[in-house]
Amino acid sequence: MKAETEKGKKNGRRSGLLRFLLVLVFAAAVAAIIGLRLVDRLFSGPSPPSPLDFSGVLQNMPPSPEKPVSPNTARVFFTTDGRHLHAEILELPRELSSYERTRRLLDRLIRGPASKYFEPVLPPKLGIHGIYIVDDEATIDFSEDLPKGVQGGIIPEMLAVYSIVNTIVLNVEGVSRVQILIDGKIESTLKGEIDISVPLGANLNLVKW
Repeated sequence: MKAETEKGKKNGRRSGLLRFLLVLVFAAAVAAIIGLRLVDRLFSGPSPPSPLDFSGVLQNMPPSPEKPVSPNTARVFFTTDGRHLHAEILELPRELSSYERTRRLLDRLIRGPASKYFEPVLPPKLGIHGIYIVDDEATIDFSEDLPKGVQGGIIPEMLAVYSIVNTIVLNVEGVSRVQILIDGKIESTLKGEIDISVPLGANLNLVKW
């Protein structure tokens, strides 16, 4: 009877030792996995961010209801910080037709701002082959100097495109969209960023009043 008791105690100690070893092995395995993940994160660094595509967001944005300022006042859009559009006031004769008003607005955009606090966003001496206004759409045919003279990158291209679109849509009564052509052709973009293959509405997200 005593021998059986001693044997039971030995078996119990073995069973307890086995369970302890199993728990120890499991804990070591978990610690090893966590350590490997920490090392991997430490040396691999953060994943690079996905490139942003604004072209689909910005095209066909609705025009502003506040246009024009008055029959003889217009807002021509330049920049002061290289990231936003800012409006410079231009006085125009009240009796101008839509075509002539558009022509004068574009002339001021190309000549550049009158104030030293504004900076142009279009290349100087930019040629215009034609201006066509049908219903609510103005089509402006620029020379190839437009894509050539705009700096690369999404912000310079965005400022160039929407300085044209905003200046016309917000100041020419009845016009809500602008189609930009290059040498008489519809192009996909100026520099690979902003879709100009379709008529565009005004974009007030870029404007800093």
